[in-house]
Amino acid sequence: MMGLTALEIAKIAFTGAIQATGGAASAVAIQKAKTLWAAIRQKFQGNEFVEDALNDVESQKSKEILEQQIVPMLQRAMDKDDRFAQTLQNIAKEINQEINSNTGTQKNISMGNITGENANVVNISGDKASVDLSRDKTEKK
Repeated sequence: MMGLTALEIAKIAFTGAIQATGGAASAVAIQKAKTLWAAIRQKFQGNEFVEDALNDVESQKSKEILEQQIVPMLQRAMDKDDRFAQTLQNIAKEINQEINSNTGTQKNISMGNITGENANVVNISGDKASVDLSRDKTEKK
């Protein structure tokens, strides 16, 4: 099955659920990352070694423990359980889509005194968006 690797999935879950800095991630992406992390946790419930490693990742916010101890076990679990792998793939893809849809979104952009012969303004929206497209009435000579 082609898709995100266990490493990529683990990093998405870690970044959104454990580090949760907000950065490019929206509240929706962070919530989905927590769901992804919970699905990983649930899969290894009862496996003391992996549970301890997951606890260490959470308490230490350690990407190293994640990559060295969790990822190999996660890859093995994904290889053995297609349904589990597909669930993780789907959640991770939703998170990536959510993050990508928010990338480049900027708020409070203020521009003044835009002039030009052929000024084009496209896709303006917002609470206080206004555009004055009146032409300068002075004649050219």
